Amino acid sequence: DWRAPPEAPPGPGAPLGFRADREGTVVSITWIGPDDPEVLGYDVYRRCGATDWFRVNPTLLLERRFVDETRVQGFEYEYRVEAGDASGRSSLSAAFAVEEGRP
Repeated sequence: DWRAPPEAPPGPGAPLGFRADREGTVVSITWIGPDDPEVLGYDVYRRCGATDWFRVNPTLLLERRFVDETRVQGFEYEYRVEAGDASGRSSLSAAFAVEEGRP
């Protein structure tokens, strides 16, 4: 008897509502996370131009904020945030840009 495999339950909702405050090379990012008690934490990813995305937080973030102190002056960066749960499911936000200000 053949049966279709059960569908995996959906992961947590994607983070949204981003705010980024930039001072020099330091960017403070906050977001609204999904209201899901299963969410264990968040990862923040960054890229510059068409480069690959890479995680900038060294450990899983338990709060809905991150301070990036590793940027280089003069470049524009994009960020995205991933919410993950205990089952290994995750949802990735849309990318958002943090542009360099003009002197």
